[in-house]
Order: sequence, then structure tokens, then C-alpha cells
Amino acid sequence: HFQNIVRDMQSGKDAQGGAEKFPLKIELDAEKRIQAEAFKQRIRVKEFFRDFDKLRKGVVSEAGFVTSLSSLKLQFSEFEIKQLIDKYKTPEGLVDYKTFCANVDKVFYQPEEAQDALEKHLSKPNLTEEENKRLGETLAQLKKLIKDHTILLKPHFASFDTTKRSHISVGQFSRVLKQLSLMPEEAQFNLIARAYADNNTLQDINYVKFCEDVDTKFKAAMGIVPENTPACFTKPAVTAFSQDEFKDMDALKPRFLEASINMQANPDDIEDKIRATCVMKRVRITEFFLDFDKLRKGEVTKAIFRRVLSMLGFVVTDQEYEALEKKYENADGKVVYTKFCDVINAAFTLKGIDKDPTAAVKQLTVDDSLKARRKKMELDEASKAKLTEALETAQKLVLTQRFHMKPFFQAFDVTKSGYVTKTQFTRVLSQVGLKPTEDTLNIILKYYLNKGNVDEVNYVDFVNDVDIPEDVYLIKEKDFSLKTVQQLTKQKEESKQARTQIVSREPDDIEDVLALIRNKIKQERIRLSEFLRDFDKLRSGAITVSQFRIGLNMGKINLSNAEFDHLCEHFAAPTAGKILWKDFVDRIEEVFTQKNLEQKPTLDVKPANVETKYGKVNPTELESAICSKVVARFAEFLVRENLDIKSFFQEWDRHRHFKVSPKQFRQVLANCKFSLTNEENDAVLAHYKEHASGDILYMVFLHDASPIKYPLESDKLQTSNAFAAAQAAREETKTEVTVSIDKVMTRIKNAMKQKQIRIEEFFIDYDPLRKGDVAKDKFKGCLDNFKMDLNENDLNAIVNNYKSGRDPERVDYVAFAKEVNKIFTLKDLEYDPTKKIEAYGITQVLDPEDVLNPEEEVKVDACLKRLGDIVKKRKLHVKPMFQAKDLPKSGFVLDTRFRSILDFHQVTLSEEEFTLLRKRFKAKSRNEINYVDFDNCLLYTSDAADDTPCVDLGGRRLLNK
Repeated sequence: HFQNIVRDMQSGKDAQGGAEKFPLKIELDAEKRIQAEAFKQRIRVKEFFRDFDKLRKGVVSEAGFVTSLSSLKLQFSEFEIKQLIDKYKTPEGLVDYKTFCANVDKVFYQPEEAQDALEKHLSKPNLTEEENKRLGETLAQLKKLIKDHTILLKPHFASFDTTKRSHISVGQFSRVLKQLSLMPEEAQFNLIARAYADNNTLQDINYVKFCEDVDTKFKAAMGIVPENTPACFTKPAVTAFSQDEFKDMDALKPRFLEASINMQANPDDIEDKIRATCVMKRVRITEFFLDFDKLRKGEVTKAIFRRVLSMLGFVVTDQEYEALEKKYENADGKVVYTKFCDVINAAFTLKGIDKDPTAAVKQLTVDDSLKARRKKMELDEASKAKLTEALETAQKLVLTQRFHMKPFFQAFDVTKSGYVTKTQFTRVLSQVGLKPTEDTLNIILKYYLNKGNVDEVNYVDFVNDVDIPEDVYLIKEKDFSLKTVQQLTKQKEESKQARTQIVSREPDDIEDVLALIRNKIKQERIRLSEFLRDFDKLRSGAITVSQFRIGLNMGKINLSNAEFDHLCEHFAAPTAGKILWKDFVDRIEEVFTQKNLEQKPTLDVKPANVETKYGKVNPTELESAICSKVVARFAEFLVRENLDIKSFFQEWDRHRHFKVSPKQFRQVLANCKFSLTNEENDAVLAHYKEHASGDILYMVFLHDASPIKYPLESDKLQTSNAFAAAQAAREETKTEVTVSIDKVMTRIKNAMKQKQIRIEEFFIDYDPLRKGDVAKDKFKGCLDNFKMDLNENDLNAIVNNYKSGRDPERVDYVAFAKEVNKIFTLKDLEYDPTKKIEAYGITQVLDPEDVLNPEEEVKVDACLKRLGDIVKKRKLHVKPMFQAKDLPKSGFVLDTRFRSILDFHQVTLSEEEFTLLRKRFKAKSRNEINYVDFDNCLLYTSDAADDTPCVDLGGRRLLNK
């Protein structure tokens, strides 16, 4: 059957209709096809027959021969198999597979046989001159379209070729052309399919060959230069190493149009590179050569020399191998590896050091392995000047804009390698506002392309040169040029050297020292007596000076020599060399309480002094005037933007010390888009800087500038007694408020209907004996778990209404649950099957507490509908916005923060709307808003104009109306 089909195809006729058809030239010799497949896949055909020849006679049965051929995964017709069996059949009726395998294996020993098999196993199109002409015109049209639209064909075809065999089906081939809008007419497509069907079937298309003929970029990437290609679009050949080729190199030019450059290929640097690699990997290179030098002659062949370096994992080019072999070659043509190893091992020690015991060996540093990790291009003086100017511009931008550049690069560096591509590097520069010229950008890329290739940029070195923190490098002047970096680094190293005393503070008097220690123990809750008592065995109240210093160090009280001398002088005991440590502890612990306070119940306790001076200079009149203007401008800014600025500072103040560093203070203001000049910043620091620690007291600044008067620590201390008295007075004058039990039950029923909760399940856990009642506190606790915002009066009304008849101190939760469950069903309904239950309708959620008049209800309804439409269109999640600022998860936020959050997400409110919302959703406190109730009401009213039975706001969840 196969032979008839092939004969019809070669004759140009269709086997069914006799019509003209585009034929293929197919190799009919099955043995040639097997040879080609065995050569391509490196298959030993003999291995497939051994399982059927247990005695190794070289013959198998016909069935075994056919089964073995099927294991080759080649398609054979019955006619071809019969031909092979007849050719190698023995007189005994078996098949001589040994001879067959020997003929197939000729392709491995005879190159002409392999070439002939590879050429003949592929089918070829049998096209006429007219068909070839039409095919060329079609390919020319496709080539023009691909060039005009800059299409890279191969990736689209390769997505279907999962086995990487360079062939795809006709359907997949046409699908790709249709996706790319390159599909020709049907006749032209059939012609292309026949031309590239070279797998002995019309169903497989060689897309790689098709891409070579029509895709110019594919040819450039593969190193194929088509005829009549302009020189500017030709990829140059790989050249030998030359440092001059980097001078005129364009780092911005696309890589597939540029010559391949290996920056590590300099033969002159190969020894330094290998030495640096040995230092980095801690390798003793001599040990690897000794295995190949049994007689210890100190020489090996060139092949062994290359093998050893390859075993060590060194990346060495042929040009570098030749340079090393030429340098260390002896008269016999071998390489003297001992001299080479002496040069490499010089990084660790010196040869013959045992004969010179006074010789000093340089210790290994980071710079010794630098050449193994870096390879920089050399720049001329003009390029270095441009580079310095560009980096200074970047440093000024970082200083004025107050941002960190490193996170921008780390977003692209997923593997944390410290490198990004050139495209990503230029993209980050554009994001931060750095737009150098092409020449300057080319120089920057050349300088930081130091990984041995011209594709990856070392952004870590760039950030270290540009983003230089003042605190790290101890910069005292506004000089950020590259020339000062080494000097500043040297100053930093000198600052790390050991000194006689770590702390060098100079107090004004003893009160400064005591205030400093009080502040320390107050923040960290330290009891100094615990550290000093162990040195006073007899409890005499005095210890030695050295013991006093040790005890303070154990308590983490680090003092300078001047501070310690003040303490020793003030608390000196009558006995020389002794310190009255008990008197010292009493003075310090005044920050907590006073001694013998129980003997003086009427004594007015004043807070201990915790403020230090330490030579603090008051701000000048000019600084005070500038600071006042900044505070006034900042207050207007907060009112205009509706910002709750305290939360921004608290993100940096994790321990709630109410102070941040000067850099963090200015960065918070910059993030809020409130800029300060250097003069204004210095004036603010002079007023609000804590002299002892150098931090900014942001709470004092906010107390002066913010319209919300945040209480200070001193205010809290002064008003604590007054607050307690006022609280007691309110408790005495508090009267019972009459609450409507019907309104409270309606609110509970609405909440249970919305949440679909069986309320009795929560009370059963507190009634193990199933008596039907629980304690009052347990009952109130269960209701609080439902987050229905019930105040104390509401809870008391429910408790009084459902008192247990058995015990007045308990609540009959069964009767309460029965009343609530009427919204779902009625008890004993099974005894009255004809009774109909009306569906419980949730009462209006707009104003359940009846705190608004009819006119205000209309305005609130219109406001909620408008907000609901905004939220729905923009797919906003309202509740998580408030939950992020509600750390205790109480369901309430301050009214100022409520409006600040809405304004931040561009959900604007007028003053009238904000006043009405604050009145409607007022929480327990007078200045808090119940955002949970607001979110539920917003969900319900946002789609109130629709005729849908439920609310679907942005796909978050469904809420039955």
C-alpha cells in the first residue's frame, strides 16, 4: 500500500481522483532511513536485538526482528519490513540481524556513508520552475512583512515544539501565521507547506528552515549573514582580545548586532585572575598537578596542564592557554608547572621563607580576590571627568529628593546577585529622574560593566558611589565628589579604632548625669539596686569605686569618665575610695517613686527631672522665626490635606519613644510632600532636637503644629490626678438611661439575619448542664463577640428583660434565642403544616438609631449612594483601609483618620456630608466612627437603586437586602 501511494505521488497523480498534486521525493530504502536515524540519535541498533537472541547466534525470528524494529520508533510499511526480511533471511527461515546491524553501523566508521544517509532520509519537494518562482515571491512578501513589523518568528513556532525536533504540524504552522497576520492565500500556503515538509510526510513542517529563509533577525542571531545585507546590519565576527576595542564600544547598541566580546580574554591578566580565584576558593593548585607527575619532575604535558585547570573550574580561553603554555614551556615542549604554581602561591606565602624568618607575608584582603570577581574597562581622562560629573549630579539629586536608590534596582534583581541588565539599569535611572545624554550613559555603563561581559551592570557599586549616607561616611561638608570618597572612608576606619573611653559626654553638673540615668532606667525599666547590692555583703550602704563602675556597666549604664567622676564626687562616702550606692539608687528611683512615701500620705509628689542640658545652646532669634513659619505652614498643610500625620512617624518609632532620627524626620515630611530647605530643617532641629540622643521629639513638634493636640508625656503626668477625680465624679452622677428593648432586639435581629447565625449555639458552651441560663457576664461577653456595637445600657436592658426565674443573677438565654430565631422559623411548626410564615425583612439600615431627621436621612442616603458608586466603579475594598489603622481591631477609628483615609484614596466628602456621617456612625467615644457599620451600610445602599435582591460590590461578597 505504501509503495502504491509513493508511486502515485512520484507520478504526480492523486490515488483517489487522479488530479494533479504537489509530490514529494521520498527515500524508499528503509535501511538508509534507519542509518540516518541511528547516526542522528547515536543509537546502537544491535542492542535492540540482543533480548531475542539469548545464545548470541546473530539470528532472530521474523517476529523478533519486527518487534526490534518497532522499538526504533520509526514508521515502516509492511512492504518495507518484508523487503528487509527477504534481504537478510537465512535458509533456516531466521533473520540475520548481525549483518543488518553491521551495515547500519557503517555510518559511524565511514563518513561518506553517513553523509549519504543524512541527505537521502529527508524528503524533498518536487516543484516545477513556475512553482519555484511563485514560492520565491511568496517568501519575499513574508520577509518584507516580518521586517516592517519587526517580528521574531522562531519563539512563536518553538512554543509548539516541546520535544525540540525542529518540526511542527501543518495545523500548528498555519495557526502561528494567522496569529501574526502573515497567513497567505490557500494555494500559496499549500506551496509553502510542501516546500518545507522534509520528514517524509506532508503533515510535519520544518519551521527552523522556514525561519532561516524569511526571518533576518533569526539569521543574525544564528550568525547567518544573508546575501545583499547592508554592512550596518551585519554582526561582526568575534575578534581577538584588544583593550582598544572597548574605547569606541557602544554599550547601548543591541547585542545581536554587535560583536561578541569577552572581557576576561586578556592573556596578560590570566595569572592575576587565576591567583585571585585561588584566593577566593582557597585552592592549593600544586596538589592537583602532583597526581599527574609521578616522578616529581615538575613538568607535565600541555594536555595535562589544560585538564588540571579545567578540573579546578577555571574559565580559561584557548588564547589564554596558549599564552601560559608559551611562558612556561621548556625545551621538551612540556609545561613546567612548578614555576607556574610558585607564581600563583605567592598570594599565600613566599617561597623559601624558612630561610628568612624575618620576612613579612602580606595578609589576604578582599582586594586580593577582586580580579576574580571584577573586570573593569579602562577609561581615558575625558571619560573619567564626564563620569565624575554625572555621579555628582546623581548624588545631588539623591540628597535633595531624599530617597534610597537601591530598592529600585532590587525590584529587578530577584536572585540578589547585585547585577541588572542594561535595559533595567537605564529604566531605573529614568524612574528616579536621572536622564543623562547617550554619551554619558555609555560611559556609566562601561564603568559598571565589571562582571566580565557587556550585558550585566553592577548596580551595587553604582549605588555606593551615588547614595552616600552622611551618617555612614561622617560627611561634614556638602562635598560629594568621588575624589573625597577615599578620604571619607579613611575617616570612617579611623573612627572605629579603639579609644580610652567609648562615651565622651561632658555634663554641666550632677543633675545632668542623674537625669540621663533616670531617663535610661525609666525607658528600659531597670532596677539598679539589683546590680549593686551583691557587692555590699554587709549591707553597709557603701561599695568601692571599681565595684560601683562594674555595677553600672552590668546595668547597661554607659558613662563617660567625666560623668562617672561627678557621681563619685557627689556620692563619696566618709571612707576614702567608697561610694554611697544606696543614696545614689534612692535619687535615681525617684523617677518611679519616693522613699518612705507611706509615712507622708499628704506629700505632693512631683515628677523627677529627666531632661538633660549637656551644653545645650538655645536657638537664635532667626532660627526661632524660621521655625515658627515652618510650624504655621505645616499646620495649614495638615488642615488642607486632612492628614493624620502621627501614624507616619510611628512607623519609624516601633518602641513608642516618641522620637525619630533627623533623617527619618525629614524623610517622613518628604513622603508627605512637605519639603523643607536646609535652612528650615536646621531651624526645626535646633528647636525640637533632643540634645542627649540627637533625635527629634516629633510628638512635641506635632503638638505645636497639628490641629489635633496630641497629649505630651508631661501633660499626662500633670493631669493624671485630675482625670481620676473627674472620672469618679462622672461615676457618681451617672444616671440610668432608658433604652427601648424593641429597638435593641430589632438591631440584633437585623445583624443575625445578615450574618445567618444561630445565636443559641454560642451560649450552650457556658451551660454544660443545659439549664437554660447563664451568668450575666457570660451573656454580655457572648453578645460582644458578635461585634454589634451594643453599649452598656443596651446590654443591661436585655439582661433585665430576660432575667432567669430561677436566679435573678442569671439570664434566660433560651427565651432570648427563641425570640431572635423567629426571623428564621417558628417553634413547633411541624404541628401546624398549613401555617405560613412571613419572610423577615431587614428594617432600614440607613438610620436604625433614629439619630437623623428626615432631611438629614435624605442627604445621608444620597451621600452613601454616591460613595457606593465610586467604590464599585473603582473596585475599592473599603474595610481593609480602616483595619490597617485599627490595630486593636475594635471596629472604630478616629473621625480625622476616617476622613484622612478617604481623602488618601480620592474619595472626597464635603464638610456637611462628613458632619452627617460622623453623626450617623458615631461610636462609643465622641471622636470615633464605627467603620464596620459604615461598610455594611455602604454595601447595602450602593446598589439600592437596582432591582436585585442582593448587593455584589466589586465581586467581594454578596449581601442580601
